[in-house]
Amino acid sequence: ALQGTLSQPARWWDGNPTGRVLNRFSEDVETMDNAVTYIMGVIFGAVLYFVGHSVVLAVANPFSLALLPVATIGLEYYARYYRATIREVQRIWLTSMSTVYQDMVEAVVGQVTVRAFANVRPVMCRSIEGLDRLQRVGFCKETINLWIGLRMSLIGYMVGVYTTLYPVFQYYGLFSKQSAALVGFSIQYSLETVGIIRQFILNFSDLEMQLVSIERLEEYAHGPDSSSDNHPQSLEISGVLQRPAYSVCL
Repeated sequence: ALQGTLSQPARWWDGNPTGRVLNRFSEDVETMDNAVTYIMGVIFGAVLYFVGHSVVLAVANPFSLALLPVATIGLEYYARYYRATIREVQRIWLTSMSTVYQDMVEAVVGQVTVRAFANVRPVMCRSIEGLDRLQRVGFCKETINLWIGLRMSLIGYMVGVYTTLYPVFQYYGLFSKQSAALVGFSIQYSLETVGIIRQFILNFSDLEMQLVSIERLEEYAHGPDSSSDNHPQSLEISGVLQRPAYSVCL
């Protein structure tokens, strides 16, 4: 991305604000280096934990395994809307961040001009307005996370209610009796397994959201499509400069 940016002509820098470039090489690069690699490791660990807990749960309480596909379908149903929404909100958040960076760059570079024209207050108001817009987008992200968290918690509670009532069903003879240790294992591991599925879906959605930063860097790596800037060979371009009644008075 850096090589592609440095190889751009001067007119490219005129059409791309400095704050936008600064945002992509700060926020997006940090996301690609830290967040994406970390989330991929967490997803791999969640898969291993899910396999281990499923084996233990199959030995302790095979009936609980029948609820895992139902819980997975319910979690994925809400996660589908969550992923489609959080991606677009993340794009808006990154765009708002670029605006904040651009306002800061313009205020620092043009501080002499701003003070000369006594426009310190309007510049500060514009910067605060950009920060306010960024905070609103951040509030939307937090609200969406709470929305998906509530629905996933309700699905997890439904599975927890079944595993908690499982000893009661054994007491009334609806299921074969087991030892108290296996019953405790089934309750604990069923709740943890649902939590692992929930965390896996959230991490995968978060990874898909963070890939927006890689898309933005890839755009700078390949550069803009300059085919539209080139004029066709058949198009003749000519210009004429006229100076009617030109005179100089001393």
